[in-house]
Amino acid sequence: MRLDLLKILIVDDIRHTRVLLTEILRAIGIQQIYEASDGAEGLQVMRAHNIDIVLTDLAMEPLDGIDFVRLLRNSPDSPNPMVPVLM
Repeated sequence: MRLDLLKILIVDDIRHTRVLLTEILRAIGIQQIYEASDGAEGLQVMRAHNIDIVLTDLAMEPLDGIDFVRLLRNSPDSPNPMVPVLM
């Protein structure tokens, strides 16, 4: 698998965590990394890009990680209900 082709979404309300995860992912060759500061923004990014893997935090406002994944899996207009999610 070519890691440079993967599209990763990082959803976390702490900017430092997003930056750290981005640095780690870039170090292993992943180039297409998208960020969101909460679940609501994460859903918008999911709709705009064909994301392959989501890394999400649990505790965020206004939409936390659990509700984000619930909407992602169950909403009729979900952009990709089967995307792998790491929380």
